[in-house]
Amino acid sequence: MKKRLLAMVMAILMMVSFTGCKLLEFLELPEPPKPEKVSEETELDSLELMKGTTLTQELEVPGEEFKLVIDYDTGRYDFSNWRITSNKYINMSAYVKNLPEGTTVMIDHMHVDISLQSTLAQVDGMLQDSMDNSYNGTSQDGYYIDENYRYRNNFIIEGYSQTLINGWGFVCGNYGNINLSENRLTEKSLVQKGEVYANKVQVEYKLLVKNAGEQYFHNTAVVSEFSIPVRYVEPEPETSESKN
Repeated sequence: MKKRLLAMVMAILMMVSFTGCKLLEFLELPEPPKPEKVSEETELDSLELMKGTTLTQELEVPGEEFKLVIDYDTGRYDFSNWRITSNKYINMSAYVKNLPEGTTVMIDHMHVDISLQSTLAQVDGMLQDSMDNSYNGTSQDGYYIDENYRYRNNFIIEGYSQTLINGWGFVCGNYGNINLSENRLTEKSLVQKGEVYANKVQVEYKLLVKNAGEQYFHNTAVVSEFSIPVRYVEPEPETSESKN
């Protein structure tokens, strides 16, 4: 009787074992597709290639003889300590060069975006912050600029902007999932898991131009682009001396 009972138990265990293996095979999910990659953008001006905190661009103005000269300054935020997630600023000033006699130039509107540059297609181009500035006065048609008068502004960048939070949530969520092992929005996860290597800044200057002898202003636009490289450095562990 005991031998018969033992045989029945063994048979049941073998059936459960066999069925369990088949069930695991049935439930085994295929490996998720690998994230789509893109090449690093290398054609942009970079603060790293300049002197750390300043960048000057001399840009052609479509349809005009003069050029637009722009100075950018990141103050104490040079490329060695630029962090995506910190609150920071970019100073900008613009003026014209080789202005023909009798030509009047004004800046009607300025728009600036800062986004992420990454080798992951789902992250590359993700908008972080933006700003607009238009002339709202009535005494003239815009911000007057020439070789002596400059347009000046400050782009205050929010590190943990709602735009960036929403974008990162989309990438790590069900719709844009790339199976990141670290989903929290931190500087480390952006650089190491999100493969972010730079911030990209794009600025559009809309100009009003009236040449000598002309009655009305006409408009044109200049686009300025540059990148600010980012890196993540692991903080050094605290020692008993540093705590004291």
